[in-house]
Order: sequence, then C-alpha cells, then structure tokens
Amino acid sequence: MRTWTILGTVLVFCIGIAASALPDGWKEQSGQGRWWQGDYKEEYWDGPCKVKIEAKRDEFKEEVKCE
Repeated sequence: MRTWTILGTVLVFCIGIAASALPDGWKEQSGQGRWWQGDYKEEYWDGPCKVKIEAKRDEFKEEVKCE
C-alpha cells in the first residue's frame, strides 16, 4: 500500500516537471505568439485617485491624480 502512494507521488511530480518544460504551442497566424503588440488605454478610479494607463509597443505610461 505504501509503495503505491510513493509511486503515485513520484508520477505526479514527474508529470508536473514534464508539463512545465514543454513549449507553448499557441501561436497566432503571424507567428508572433500570444503577446499583443498594439496600443492600449485604460482609465479607472482607485479609491480617491484616478489612474490613466497608456501603453504602446515600446512605451508604458501610468498617470495617477489624487483629489
């Protein structure tokens, strides 16, 4: 009985190691992968502060205004 428990634990551990070592198979048709490379804008309130986030390909800008 104890042998099956140890064997099961080792098997689960080995499967976890193998799954993390596999490459990510998801790719867009362009071949660039999952990372989005366009413009992004977001505005929201975080308590009394208004937060604006703007992101472009190589730039990231976060502006926080508290009232």
